[in-house]
Order: sequence, then structure tokens, then C-alpha cells
Amino acid sequence: MQQEIESAGGRIDHIYYCTSTDNKHPDRKPNPGMAFHAQSFFSEIDLDKAIVVGNKPSDMQFGRNASIYTVFAATTNPEVPYPHPDIDLRFGSLADFARACLPVDKTL
Repeated sequence: MQQEIESAGGRIDHIYYCTSTDNKHPDRKPNPGMAFHAQSFFSEIDLDKAIVVGNKPSDMQFGRNASIYTVFAATTNPEVPYPHPDIDLRFGSLADFARACLPVDKTL
């Protein structure tokens, strides 16, 4: 994944994951531990200005628990209702979200 992102001109500074199966572990979603680890490692991260994009309700709960703006990609869980208290913005897919973020070409 990282190699493909880099070959397309993107960058990933670090990948965070939790191996614990204990739902009470602070790093296991929807607990916000991984966001706080990233913030402590990269001091420039402002969680109040961050965005989490995910395709599971636990991703949205993670974002909410870390005070991060949440974007839901409904590709694998289209039955999740919207509006929803854990979802700030919803797209049908990650590609739809990416297209919405692209700058508009005003020369067309």
C-alpha cells in the first residue's frame, strides 16, 4: 500500500495499528489512543483540524472520541444511516470523497 501511494506521489509518515483484541485497550477503535500516539509523535497534528475517513461505524466513533471531523465512505456499510451523530460528512465511496477534494479546474 505504502509503495503504491508513494509511486503515485503521495506520502505516509507512519502507520498506526492495534494488535490487541481487548475492546478496552486504549488503542483499539473506537478508543482514541492511536490518534493521541500520532499527535505525540507529530506535534504539528491538531486534532481539531484533522479529518478521519473510514468505512466502518467504529472509524467514525474513533474520530468522534478524538474530536476529529469524520467522513464516512459507505462502500462496505451502505446501511449506516445518515444523518448520524458520529458522521459529519458521507460519501458513497473513498473515490467520491477524493473527487470532492480535488481543486476545480476553472479553465474547462
